[in-house]
Amino acid sequence: MYITSGTGSAGLGGEIFIRSGTSSAATGGRISILTGDGTSSSSGSLVMSTGNAAGTDGISGLLVLSTGDSTAGNSGAIYM
Repeated sequence: MYITSGTGSAGLGGEIFIRSGTSSAATGGRISILTGDGTSSSSGSLVMSTGNAAGTDGISGLLVLSTGDSTAGNSGAIYM
């Protein structure tokens, strides 16, 4: 399956926004991205990258990993 976004010649080159649901009574939604198992060789790869900047004044993309805040208890965690 491929999910692609358009290109732009004078601004944003397209955007894909994925958001899970909110719950007022329990845990909020979850988004999982999993790669496949390798039954006889290597497992799948997960690649996250930003595009290259063009010209001398451009800035390449931004990659952000963050967790939410908590008013009671621990906030989220990032494991790498």
